[in-house]
Amino acid sequence: MLMALGEVSTILSALKNGLGVWDRFNPKKDPKEKLEAIEKVMEAVTETRAYVYNRDVLNRQDRDIERELALAWQKAAGAILEFDSNLHDSSEVKSLGWADPRSWPEWRRRAKTIDLDLIEQQCNWLRSQPS
Repeated sequence: MLMALGEVSTILSALKNGLGVWDRFNPKKDPKEKLEAIEKVMEAVTETRAYVYNRDVLNRQDRDIERELALAWQKAAGAILEFDSNLHDSSEVKSLGWADPRSWPEWRRRAKTIDLDLIEQQCNWLRSQPS
């Protein structure tokens, strides 16, 4: 059964339009933006590690630094959202937890992990994936 040339042309046109819609709703992700987003998360990890050491070992709790950590994690959450939803959730929970440390138990249930080592592992894995 042969299709008429007009039918083939209509089918190809529909496919082309469908692919155009797909591209609009699924834009290609810029590898540079992905690396910058991972870097924001890793900066928040590093800042948090340094602060937790000072707080736990040197007994230096500082609400101003905790507010800075909340902002660093919120920026990380915004940057990583389009690349990794789990890292986004973890970063957002970290932000909310540092903003109000009394809320850690509540927010902790919202993310798969808030462990810094696991967040770092996820960043390293994401960095190794093609964009």
